[in-house]
Amino acid sequence: IEMAPPPDIRDLLEPREIQEALTNTGLFRKALSDEERETLGANCRPIELAKGSVLMRQGDAAVSMFIVLEGAISIAIDTPGGDQQEVAVSAAGDVVGEMSLMTGAPRTATVTALTRLRALEMLFTRVPAREQARICDLVIPIGPAEISARAIRHLGELSLRGRLPQLRRLAAQPSSLDAALADALGLMPDAGSEPALLAILARGDHAARLAAARALGACGTAAAVPALHGAHRSLLDREMTRVCEDAVLKIQQR
Repeated sequence: IEMAPPPDIRDLLEPREIQEALTNTGLFRKALSDEERETLGANCRPIELAKGSVLMRQGDAAVSMFIVLEGAISIAIDTPGGDQQEVAVSAAGDVVGEMSLMTGAPRTATVTALTRLRALEMLFTRVPAREQARICDLVIPIGPAEISARAIRHLGELSLRGRLPQLRRLAAQPSSLDAALADALGLMPDAGSEPALLAILARGDHAARLAAARALGACGTAAAVPALHGAHRSLLDREMTRVCEDAVLKIQQR
């Protein structure tokens, strides 16, 4: 008896079902508008893998993230001895691959299907800028500091100037994200960001102060010059001196 091959998952999932899957995912639950859900769903590709298949390998470049629809996956990291150590198991509703996608770093783990696996693959580069920014919004408050910082910088890279008030509000309070916030504000030069950048210049760690000085060079006014002079004189750091002097020169040339 000849058995018919199983139907392709891509032929079974309607756009509405893909959007419902997004709604039921922890990262996006109760967080997307109908329009955002529709746009993200249109950029998802249903995939199906057999048990034992590798979804991603540690060290690979990251171009997408995956939403598990059905089945279970093992997440393992390489050990110094050349073996693999399982660090987590994920199942339906979980998202995997978003960490490398947000940081731009290679995959940090190998993910293998423990059962037959059905998933949605979301290619981040195909997602429109507004929806990319929405994903960043969701990641910033819940991610580890490295992931949140990458999400903040990506908001700056998207150059959506409507996000400037959000970034300035985040910069109002000292945090480990000061350097990322200064970078993002510097990518969208606007004089209205000067108070937030001056605050980071005054309170931040070395990396944050450097980022704030660079950003002030892009958008600061003459009012920022005394603070830039004071920053490099108080720190007595060659790199800080160079960055601050460069920022002052740019401000004076505008």
